[in-house]
Amino acid sequence: MKILLDSNFIIFAIKHRLNLYDRISEVVPEGFEFILLKDCDEEIRKVFKREIDELLKSWRVKIVEFEFPGSVDEKILQYAKLNQCAVATLDAKLRRKAAKQKLHIIYLHDYRVEFR
Repeated sequence: MKILLDSNFIIFAIKHRLNLYDRISEVVPEGFEFILLKDCDEEIRKVFKREIDELLKSWRVKIVEFEFPGSVDEKILQYAKLNQCAVATLDAKLRRKAAKQKLHIIYLHDYRVEFR
């Protein structure tokens, strides 16, 4: 399964010292690949300057360029739809939009990973 990460999901995990790879392995045991849009990578790098490279590498995150007009959220939804990805986000508005498009959603609830 491909999992498209929103920047807020990663930022929260880093700030709270959560290992996303291990946490998501608990709810998606059949294997997965983390994908991060270049736009989200840039947002994360504004918050975490240097330490992000090793972390993304340890989580085996693939950074992809995706050209699509609109906001980062619109790019996330479009990329997920075209590439059959689950969307990992903490943004309630983005989760609702993803659910309307019948995309799988991964989010955190009380520090637990939930999958729909």
